[in-house]
Amino acid sequence: MTVRARRPFLILRLLRRLAALAVLLAVSAAAWLHFHGLPGRWRAAVVHELDRQGVALTFRSLHWDLFRGIVAREVVYTPSGGRPWRARMEMLSFNVNLASLAAGRFALNEAVAEAERVTLDSGDGELPLEIRRAEATVKLGGGGRVELRRAELEIPGIRIGFEGRLVLAGASEARVASASPAAAGGWRTARAWAARLAAFHHPLDLRLRGDLDPANSSAASLEGWLDARPFAWDVWRAARVHGKVILRDGLVTLQWFSVETEEGRATLWAEWPLREGRARFEFSADLVPGEFVDRAEAAAKGRGELPRVDGRIEARLRGTLDPRAESIWRSVEADGNAAVRNVSWRGETWREAQMDLRFLGGAIEAPRFFVAQDAGRMIGAVSFDPASATATFDVTSTLDVSRFMQLLYPGPKNWFRGVRFTRPPLVRLAGTWNVRDPNGLHAEGDFDWQEWFVNGVVVRSAKGRARFDGRRFTFLGVDLQRDEGGVVGNFTLDFDKQVAEVALTTSVDIAPLSRILGPKVEEALRDYRFLTPPFVEWKGAMALDSSRASDDFEARVVRAGRFGVWRFEGTNVSATARFRGKSLEIAQLRAGLYGGALEGDALFDFSTPRQDWAFRLKTDRVDFEHLTRALWDYEGVKGLMSGAARMNGTMRSSADLRGAGQVTVADGVLWKIPLFGELSKFIPVLGTHTARKAAARFTVGDERVHVIEMDIDAGILSLTAKGDYKFDKSLDFIVQGHFLRKVLLGYLLDPFTKPFEYHLGGKLNDRVWKPRFIPKELLLQFGDEFKDASGAAAAEKK
Repeated sequence: MTVRARRPFLILRLLRRLAALAVLLAVSAAAWLHFHGLPGRWRAAVVHELDRQGVALTFRSLHWDLFRGIVAREVVYTPSGGRPWRARMEMLSFNVNLASLAAGRFALNEAVAEAERVTLDSGDGELPLEIRRAEATVKLGGGGRVELRRAELEIPGIRIGFEGRLVLAGASEARVASASPAAAGGWRTARAWAARLAAFHHPLDLRLRGDLDPANSSAASLEGWLDARPFAWDVWRAARVHGKVILRDGLVTLQWFSVETEEGRATLWAEWPLREGRARFEFSADLVPGEFVDRAEAAAKGRGELPRVDGRIEARLRGTLDPRAESIWRSVEADGNAAVRNVSWRGETWREAQMDLRFLGGAIEAPRFFVAQDAGRMIGAVSFDPASATATFDVTSTLDVSRFMQLLYPGPKNWFRGVRFTRPPLVRLAGTWNVRDPNGLHAEGDFDWQEWFVNGVVVRSAKGRARFDGRRFTFLGVDLQRDEGGVVGNFTLDFDKQVAEVALTTSVDIAPLSRILGPKVEEALRDYRFLTPPFVEWKGAMALDSSRASDDFEARVVRAGRFGVWRFEGTNVSATARFRGKSLEIAQLRAGLYGGALEGDALFDFSTPRQDWAFRLKTDRVDFEHLTRALWDYEGVKGLMSGAARMNGTMRSSADLRGAGQVTVADGVLWKIPLFGELSKFIPVLGTHTARKAAARFTVGDERVHVIEMDIDAGILSLTAKGDYKFDKSLDFIVQGHFLRKVLLGYLLDPFTKPFEYHLGGKLNDRVWKPRFIPKELLLQFGDEFKDASGAAAAEKK
């Protein structure tokens, strides 16, 4: 190849090497600028240009980035005019011409900036506002004037896009001074809205377009669009939220703001003249919210008992508010009305609710409202302060009281859970209720209930006044009527202490009344039967919980026609029953008992492990026939019984039983009692005589009843006995017959006039009679009977 032919090839190779060298030098220069930063001359050019523009921007380092341009790190921007706020950025990039910068002709009239983690500090000591990421085109007008021409911002909860002109800095000193109060209010408003926006679970998209100079907001012109699909804020959920806002001539107009669910929408219109401060708005809703509340999120935040609305909500509201206020909610002043259907809360459902609405100072007022369930309704006035969660009300209700009380006290220990109404109960009540406090109800009123049930007991009517103080319910001037009588007086139900305090006079059956008062009273009076309604005075405090004893309670039976306990039945009963701590005292018991009289006292102490008890009892001329028929179904037994006994013992063991007593029966026919009737079979003469008097003395101890002496006077022939009845039902008695013992000759000759002697043994239901001594004359006269009883023993005595 000739030299002329090789020349183009050599030139091409040289150019390639020069290009590769240039690329290498450029990459090396870019790498050097990236890692070591801009050289001092270039850095000085940037600082000089910023000073020329009046932009006070400080930074730790300047580096070159192939994709971002000049990158400044740890940047602080201070606006001109002595404004106190600062903007701090971890990184700020400028998209500038590197060649112009290298030639010393750097100009920063317009820059494309990218920043990460921008914090705006107002200088007032409060928390700064934070922007996660920002992309913007900024125009510098000199003298510290900075205008935003395009921006894409990411703030917690919202993405903002802007096109137009927004003056960020550049106001004169005079404007700064005059605008400082407005600027302070603007910072407070911005912080408040930033906190609200940060609670959005899905970011909102906000698009802005227009011209805005904060120092001259009256000349601003701005349009914005908001959209969120889906929407989630705090515990609230919606399918879509969108709206449009316009700022023009100092007037902010929210043309619409709409919250949409699957079956309706709620729409807000607002107008805010910036010079006047307060904004006007109109709100309307017609939707089925369904699961508008995220139940899991509400439970996690301690608001799991929010009411649920399954029907339609229709609402209209018109009023004003202050967007700059620290609490916009408390700045609202508005009037309107609302109607809600199928609301459920704490297991209760309302068919509908209608009300007039008024918002003032953060409180919600319903000067007129109407609530209906399937049976019953409530009308009246109510107001609610969300900050304190306190409602003030004055209502008239025919709602089911037990269902309403379930809202206040949803726990199992609610006395009203046992109340059922067949007719709507009338209640008028006024007071306050803190819905967050289980003891937050404080109210007074009156009630008139007809035909209802409590713990299964039918009540014809009940009237009176009521006072509710937390979980303490007081009923005054109560007049409760049943078919057989009534209850008059006052009583209090304290559900914290599980105690009922009463001062009542009753003339109703005790059994249903004890069920009304609670399981403790029902258990205490279970064995006492008033066969005719007694007149009783009740006073003191008793436990509603069966596991707890009464504190101090007294029931005085003034008059009771017929009374029964165990197998006994008395008449004209009067007594006083006192419950103190864990003891029961029955004092001054007076009653008629089968034609005679009964009196006594008893004491039961359940506070000790032994559970001690004691009683004193006295009877006078009781019809023995009726008594034995009631106790043992005996027939033909006659006589008049009198006696007295004292006993004490424990519930722990019968071995602790101790006592003594005596009993007499006058003009009695006792041989129909099986115990004596068996003896009269052997000695028929016994069955033909009336016992003019029968008497016995006994003691109790060591698990036995020891009969010291039993004497039955049947005229010519009488019986004596002594021995033991053991608690295992075994018998050990010696029974003797005596001839003319009550005559002087009989006493003197008693050993010789004793016609017979028997031993009574065996068990109570399997008695064994064994003769111990039988005279020869009786064997000759009544031989067959004695032989039938015990032939072997009679032969032995011969």
